[in-house]
Amino acid sequence: MSPLIRIQDLSREYQMGEERILALRGVTLDIVRNEYLAIMGPSGSGKSTLMNLLGCLDTPTGGEYWLNGQEVSRLSDDALARVRNQEIGFVFQTFNLLPRATALHNVELPLVYSGIRGRERRERPTTTATQTVTATGCRTASTPARARRQAGRTPTATGARMHRPS
Repeated sequence: MSPLIRIQDLSREYQMGEERILALRGVTLDIVRNEYLAIMGPSGSGKSTLMNLLGCLDTPTGGEYWLNGQEVSRLSDDALARVRNQEIGFVFQTFNLLPRATALHNVELPLVYSGIRGRERRERPTTTATQTVTATGCRTASTPARARRQAGRTPTATGARMHRPS
C-alpha cells in the first residue's frame, strides 16, 4: 500500500536575528491511509513544527513532503491553500468555532471556502458532520455557547471537515 503521507529528511529552521534555530531535523516517516499515530515528545522537540508542516501551514527548509501522491513541500502559497481546502481536515483542541454562527454554519464553513453555493450546501446529501451535529441534540439554530449548555460540552463534530466524494 502506498503511503498517504511520505516525508523524507524533512527539516525546518528559523532565523531569529543572528541565531539559527533548527526546529526539525531530518524526519522521515510514511503514513498509510486509515493509520492512526501519535506524535509525542517533550516541549521543544518539534511536534508543533511537524504538525504545521503536515497541515501545509508552513513549508520545510529541507527534505520532501508528499501528500496523496503530490509533492507539496515546494508549492506556492496559493497552491498550498488549495491543498488545505481540498485534501486536509483540521480538528483543533480549542475547536476554533465562530461564536455567533450556528453549529451547522460552523460545519458548513469549509464548503463556503470551497465555493459551493448555499443552495447546493443545503441540498447535498446529509454528511456525517451534519448528522452528528443534529444527533448530539444541538439544534442547528444553536450557537456554540448554547450548544455547550444544551449538551454539557462543546460539540466536537463542528470541527469536522467535509469533502466532495472522490
